[in-house]
Amino acid sequence: MYYSQFLVALLLLVVGGSQAQSVWTYTCRNEKFCQRVAVADLPGGGGVPLDVCKLNCDKAHGSLFPLPTGQVTLGPNTTPFYPGYVTPSGYDAYPIPVRDLFRAAAGIFIDYLNKMRPSGPDDPIYRNAVNVRLTASDTSTAMFTLGTDESYTLTVSVSADGKTVTADISAVTFFGARHGLETLSQLIAYDEDLDVLQIVNTASIVDKPVYLYRGLALDTARNFISLDGIKKVIDGLSYNKMNMFHWHISDTNSFAMEVEGWPQFTTHGAYSSEKIYSLADMRDLVAYARARGVKIVPEFDEPAHVGFGWEWGPSAGLGNLVVCLNEDPWYDLCLQPPCGQLNIVNDNVYVMLGHIFTSMLKIFDNDLFHMGGDEVHFGCYNSSEEIKAWMAANGTSTDVAGFVSLWGSFQHQAHDKLVAASSNKDITGILWTSELTHREYISEYLDPAKYVIQIWTETLNADTPAMITDGYRVIFSNYDALYLDCGFNAWLGSGHNWCSPYKGWQSIYDHSPHGIYANATNSTMADAALADGRLLGAEAPLWVEQADEKAYESRLWPRGAALGERLWTNPTTNWADAEHRMVTNRNRMVARGINADAMQPEYCSMYQNKCYGPGAWDGEVTSPPTSPQTPAPSPATSPQTPAPSPPTSTPPSSTTQGGTGAASSTVGGIFLVITSLLWSLSTA
Repeated sequence: MYYSQFLVALLLLVVGGSQAQSVWTYTCRNEKFCQRVAVADLPGGGGVPLDVCKLNCDKAHGSLFPLPTGQVTLGPNTTPFYPGYVTPSGYDAYPIPVRDLFRAAAGIFIDYLNKMRPSGPDDPIYRNAVNVRLTASDTSTAMFTLGTDESYTLTVSVSADGKTVTADISAVTFFGARHGLETLSQLIAYDEDLDVLQIVNTASIVDKPVYLYRGLALDTARNFISLDGIKKVIDGLSYNKMNMFHWHISDTNSFAMEVEGWPQFTTHGAYSSEKIYSLADMRDLVAYARARGVKIVPEFDEPAHVGFGWEWGPSAGLGNLVVCLNEDPWYDLCLQPPCGQLNIVNDNVYVMLGHIFTSMLKIFDNDLFHMGGDEVHFGCYNSSEEIKAWMAANGTSTDVAGFVSLWGSFQHQAHDKLVAASSNKDITGILWTSELTHREYISEYLDPAKYVIQIWTETLNADTPAMITDGYRVIFSNYDALYLDCGFNAWLGSGHNWCSPYKGWQSIYDHSPHGIYANATNSTMADAALADGRLLGAEAPLWVEQADEKAYESRLWPRGAALGERLWTNPTTNWADAEHRMVTNRNRMVARGINADAMQPEYCSMYQNKCYGPGAWDGEVTSPPTSPQTPAPSPATSPQTPAPSPPTSTPPSSTTQGGTGAASSTVGGIFLVITSLLWSLSTA
């Protein structure tokens, strides 16, 4: 009786303990798809957790995102390890500015690993070492510019005894090495069966981006986004090797940016005293971004999109600094409320612009500066008696050509103030497309050596290929393809907002600046424009009329990641080839704290080859759709689709790629043994 009770208790213990072990595991099919299978169907082991399967199931590129542009070789095996046994090195002798960037990036990498594995005790059998060597041949570049080399090579190898994995990342600059670290992090996954991390232990990757400018824009003026919220945007950019954060920091609605020596701007313009970006905040943000390979491009939009924060001019003896501020009916004076534009005939406006530029360029990099320049409404200027009197006194007509001339004069003076405020006299201004960039005006008012044009007009606008051919550098942000605020209810009136429909990740992924210019001209001209930097890249903007701290992340991600791969890789294939990696990348971002929108039911990750559109079945699924009229196909053991052999299991102290399903199989075996013993005792 005693032995019977003992065995029953042991059986309950085993069965109870086995509840933590899933009856499911994952195998790689056709060297492309991970698919869920029952542990019982793999009596010899061979299954692995899903994330481990995805590391190198697709032999061409695993789950890397964005797709590398050079050669990729991934080995079949992984090595288990714990984050505490990772040692970064190679950069301690570098000059302090670059050394500190490397140290920060290495710390971020270790933080990733610690987030991947829940805290818990270490099993001595998995205490394998991972040495990460980071080197750069240029040890002086600590600021990213459009000419910065972002290439890297990554080599991963394992020692003969299987106890040490070495990852060598070599680059020209820190920024390339940082990208290499991001790639390395994507060769690592959490193994919940063994409660360890697994790293692909042999790999070779050569990589560099296709486009120089790869960004997102965020408006924080219409609705305030906290400093921590902006940092999460920068995190997401870094995860996708995107290098530009365009910060639309002010608008008519609010002036939340502290200007050194001029507190009146935020006193009058901030939504509240709690919703201000201090000088210290902005310095902190620049340093945070730089360590993650991201450049902040600040935008001070003018002469339109200016209003609250400027109304104190008369009381300070400076006259009216803005006109038509918050006036009605707004639709006669601007494109959305509240209205407001700089009073560009008031000389004090230029003095104040100089102070603003000086304050900003003490914080932000001094090579790129966004000057806005969009949606200047001539109705606003035509409503100002002061401006009309100035135009009459100076012989300037009040037709379109006259207002463009006045605007062009303002832009020239504003750029002079920007250059005077900068220690870099070659600072480049960025302007949105507008009347000033139309073919009949652009060459008269905008020097291609001084300006980059950001294109927010429709994709097929005829001005776009003309300005590229004429030598202008451009950033694509076409509203009909890349605006992330589109497809929601209107916030003025009823119906949908003006730029509907919603821009899905698939169309964003397929939006190719090179392809657009090539279709308008030819591939030879497009290749030349890409090579000489006229096709700088692209940027997806999020205007936040209908997004705030609670909603902005899901608007940005994962759609922003789709643009990231388009700009890093410029793939010759369309979105369908990237879908599995997109889903994996989205899940990776969520695990790191980014609230990215869901893309599919979780089932689709478990059965990667099952979620395809009508007519898209390629014959690689194990059970294609059937109907009563169509006999079900034979199991996947035909000569055309042989069943894959289970991967060979190797000792967990060295490398693994097939043994993590063994725990569940062992539990099942113990269950059978104990059941037999109980049956024997009951019949004794």
